[in-house]
Amino acid sequence: MTKVGIEAGALVIIGVAVMVWLANNAGMLWPSQMLARPDLWGKQWFSMTMKGDTYGNAALLPWVFLLVISFCGDQWRFSDVLVALVVGVVTALWMMKNIYIPGKLHDAAAGAGQIHSAGFIMTMILAATIALLLLYLLSGVPWYVVLAVGALLAIYIPLANHLPLVWLKDIYHWSYCPDVFREESKPMITIIISEFAILMIVVTKLIFPGSALELIHRLFTLIPR
Repeated sequence: MTKVGIEAGALVIIGVAVMVWLANNAGMLWPSQMLARPDLWGKQWFSMTMKGDTYGNAALLPWVFLLVISFCGDQWRFSDVLVALVVGVVTALWMMKNIYIPGKLHDAAAGAGQIHSAGFIMTMILAATIALLLLYLLSGVPWYVVLAVGALLAIYIPLANHLPLVWLKDIYHWSYCPDVFREESKPMITIIISEFAILMIVVTKLIFPGSALELIHRLFTLIPR
């Protein structure tokens, strides 16, 4: 399954590259491009190169796919993968509709009431990631893989939620950079809580390395009859 894991990680990188290409064609890749657009003058916007999740998806997420698929993929049945993908797609579409698109910022992917071409690729990556984490829960996982995945997600969460951008804005005083935490407080809180919940689920694998189904069965055996 290592080969499949490498291919999945490569697909994530290709997906991010396509998002960058689409954002560039739409004039939403660089801050200079968005500053030059009259339709965005006086509005809050977010170029693709300002988005922390662009870098997290390109540099960290492929390793998560590689590790999980390589060490856990042999345990999955076709039906497991199919159900996980369905859940991932439905959840990603719900998040895009209710969290990303309603955002206040004119985001290079989705926001201010609309979704751009890069946003459709983002939805696909999000769906695949959710499906992967569900399959991760169904699997028995070695402790060193748990530590590696947990470390990657611990770095990914602040990066994808634009914390480095906030620091850089304070250092270099970028007037065009939006106050992300203030402008997008509601969706940001929802996303951060969700991602930390995922991180906690990943870490619980250290305590119980078996599958989620085994854990549920064990809990039921503890209930007095």
